[in-house]
Amino acid sequence: MEIRLAKTAGFCFGVNRAVELTYNLLDEGHKVATLGPLIHNPQVVAELAARGIRAVDGPENVERGSVIIRSHGVTPAVRRAVEERELPLIDATCPHVARAQKAAAELARRCGCVVVVGEEGHPEVEGLVAYAREAGGEVFVVAAPGDLPASIEAPVGIVVQTTQTREA
Repeated sequence: MEIRLAKTAGFCFGVNRAVELTYNLLDEGHKVATLGPLIHNPQVVAELAARGIRAVDGPENVERGSVIIRSHGVTPAVRRAVEERELPLIDATCPHVARAQKAAAELARRCGCVVVVGEEGHPEVEGLVAYAREAGGEVFVVAAPGDLPASIEAPVGIVVQTTQTREA
């Protein structure tokens, strides 16, 4: 039997980075918790849990140890809450997500209105919305560019959830 591995098998860059960072911390003996599931992979999340990593809903659920920001990132308020608790913070946000967060804030400052193309309620989208709102922008979340409300007036900045396909 011949087994061939597909070219696209495995994690994307940002997810791979978050997983490696987390396993390295475990191997070094750190006690850590992740803010939400580290990634969208139940097998990996279960393996991390078996090794002692807890996925928590918020920083208030971490008594001690390091807090890992998952690959999807978090809102600025959640980041500040971790810092206020003076817990060690490890940022495993995908660099592409972090760039989109900065873009959402910048577009909000420049345009006043930001459209986030993405999945409503997804942790990454929640972060993008929060970064734009914190920068003073009005924000709309749409599933596809064609879903824009007619009431939006220019100028408008558009940022897209990093996992959206080109077809969306």
